[in-house]
Amino acid sequence: MPDVTSTRETGHWQNPFTPRPGCVPPRAYGRQELLTTMTRRLTGGDPASLNLVGPRRIGKTTLLRDLGTAGGCLQRAPFSAAIGPGLAPSCLVPIYQDLAGASPDNPFIDLTEAVLTALERRSDFDLRVLAHEIQLDKTAAQLDRVGTRARLSALARATQAHGLRLILGLDHVDEAHLLADTESTQYLTELTGYASLVLATRRPLVDIFPDLAGSPLLYRLERLDVRLLEPETAAEALVAPDAELQFSRSDQLLLLELVGRHPYVLMRAAATAYDHLRATRVQPLTRNFIWQTVNSALEVIFQYLWNHWEGDLREFLRVYRDPHTDWSQVAGRAFARTLQDEAIIAEDPAVPDRLEFFSPLFAAFVNRRAAELIPTPAASQAVLAAPHSLLAEMDLGPRTKSAQLFLALYQQLGQLVPDAELERAIWKAKEAGGAKHALEIAAMGLRTKLSKAQAPYSIVRKYGQGYLLEPSQPHSSGD
Repeated sequence: MPDVTSTRETGHWQNPFTPRPGCVPPRAYGRQELLTTMTRRLTGGDPASLNLVGPRRIGKTTLLRDLGTAGGCLQRAPFSAAIGPGLAPSCLVPIYQDLAGASPDNPFIDLTEAVLTALERRSDFDLRVLAHEIQLDKTAAQLDRVGTRARLSALARATQAHGLRLILGLDHVDEAHLLADTESTQYLTELTGYASLVLATRRPLVDIFPDLAGSPLLYRLERLDVRLLEPETAAEALVAPDAELQFSRSDQLLLLELVGRHPYVLMRAAATAYDHLRATRVQPLTRNFIWQTVNSALEVIFQYLWNHWEGDLREFLRVYRDPHTDWSQVAGRAFARTLQDEAIIAEDPAVPDRLEFFSPLFAAFVNRRAAELIPTPAASQAVLAAPHSLLAEMDLGPRTKSAQLFLALYQQLGQLVPDAELERAIWKAKEAGGAKHALEIAAMGLRTKLSKAQAPYSIVRKYGQGYLLEPSQPHSSGD
């Protein structure tokens, strides 16, 4: 999700899709549904609190900073229209706080100072009435753990009493010590009565802090999964309003189709594509160019993995080459976490232990590298019979979709072919026959024909990735 900076403002050219930490305000493009849901939950009746859960680089920080900064989503349409009755955008006091590196002895101290500073800047809030309770005569360094908590609670209660809503976005909670003991958990639970909290974590809180099981805090925090960019609004991430050039609609759709909707991966590809457009003066993007762009980035990641995880990577490729295995068999949970950190794979929140590639090009890349390092045994000449004669044996007309699917898979025998590539080969520039699940229907027909003809091939489906045609032993009819 790009932080767009005008070239006119900076005085020198900057690629609008290159991540630049610290740019404010950030914009969580492609997250309209999620941001609207968050706004409604945080500004409705009683203060609600949330736990944003998602893997590294999925966009949790951008969401929190968009939510927790002045001029962020709470102040702009259409999200401001979702603010609960009785509250105006001016009544909200959003705070973003990165807890990475927070003091284990006093993790709330920087957050407390951020809230104090935000309230001092408001003309409708007089801190002097709380002078004694929040100990204005003491500096942050002089306040101990108990004093800091008392000060933060007093500020939260006073904010609520003034008809304001304090929204605290806490980033990198995994790395902090907020919930390391019962006392801290109880305090945070109490704080949710006066302020809305948004805690960002890579995994659900109870997985990180098992002692939270049964804690009232878990009932106060609604879990929201941060996944890929939303299909309906993902193209927003490829629009840079102040940039000198813009991606055309066809360029946007091509990037999304080939790269996928993971924000970090998409921005890396978009930054390179934008450089290309600027250098070539709006020469249209091509599939081959995008493939080369993403492939180069993947080669860098692959070399890193090879240097640090050679044994695990070999085992991963071996397992991946067998279409009948699943991701849970990948050697080493730590290595699987590394693949997630590099934005290559992600857990499917709906299906425990199932991992998926973020991008169809990633699946194709890994399959190619697997084929290079883990060769497929050579098939016999009998198996590699002329494909058109096999079509006749299977009673498949060459113009049928099942026949075209067979030919497309046969050209890459033993390799996983992404769904999008197969659809292009069968339907060219048209939609997939205008029918939902058209590719699956063609594959079902092909599988039936292969079985009836006892052909020496089998078709294998890897859900969410593609199809693979592999040699198999011919069926024996018996004596």
